[in-house]
Amino acid sequence: MLVLIIVTGVLVSFGRLASPYLDEFKSDIESEISALLSSSVSIDKINTKWAGFGPKLELHDIVIQQGDDDASTLYLRQVDLDLGIKSLFSDGQFLPWNITLHGLSLRLTMNLNGEIQVVGISNRPSSSGSSNYSLEPLFELRRIELVDTQIFWVDETGRTPSTHFEHLDLLMRNDDERHQFDLTFSIA
Repeated sequence: MLVLIIVTGVLVSFGRLASPYLDEFKSDIESEISALLSSSVSIDKINTKWAGFGPKLELHDIVIQQGDDDASTLYLRQVDLDLGIKSLFSDGQFLPWNITLHGLSLRLTMNLNGEIQVVGISNRPSSSGSSNYSLEPLFELRRIELVDTQIFWVDETGRTPSTHFEHLDLLMRNDDERHQFDLTFSIA
């Protein structure tokens, strides 16, 4: 037990000393996230903070490009990744236990077959927002939060009216097959 406490103390101290230099590894982080998402990822700036026993990464102005056209681009104002040393010891991986997405704009479309598609909406005027993103990875994360999100609902079947939700905040907690959602929003 004493060895575990000493090793944890050394890792925390090393992490606190190394975290200000993480921005120098921005291209490596972009490459890893690009490989994970099978998309081209660009990050404008990375900030780090230390909270408790793990670092918190703040990624600013993220661009996720799935295809060659602007319509397949997803923009995020900021992503916060809370990393925990516990996952390093228990799973052998240094993964985030909490992900917070700030300023996301999404379009949810129910097509004529009744299937719901999530479409990223670009802030650029030339974008038509026609690229689909899968929701499945969200249910594998322990905790994900959407802050100041906009959602545009379009029902191509005509059963429900088109709606625009603004200032949506969503907290989703996942525990294997159990999922808890906390949601607040306003309708435009």
